[in-house]
Amino acid sequence: MEGFRHAKLLYLRIDEDSEWCADADGDTIQIDTLLMLADFESGTLSDSDLLLPSGRTLRINYLDRTEGNPAEGEDYIRYTLSAWLLTP
Repeated sequence: MEGFRHAKLLYLRIDEDSEWCADADGDTIQIDTLLMLADFESGTLSDSDLLLPSGRTLRINYLDRTEGNPAEGEDYIRYTLSAWLLTP
């Protein structure tokens, strides 16, 4: 990626009950912050870059929301995220 010296592809699964996700190589990412970027109605991202406290950038490629079927005993909401972790 141009302008960055290191890029690492991440795949994260986040349950709605989680308060945070710390799986971005030590950077803690607030789930609410990620969800504010996504418009699940249209399937688009309002902004794909998220500046992390370490100075790195999380460039989101894909964010999806999956709901379980409560009638089948699957009462969950899960988010799947694919992103590049970019180091300046």
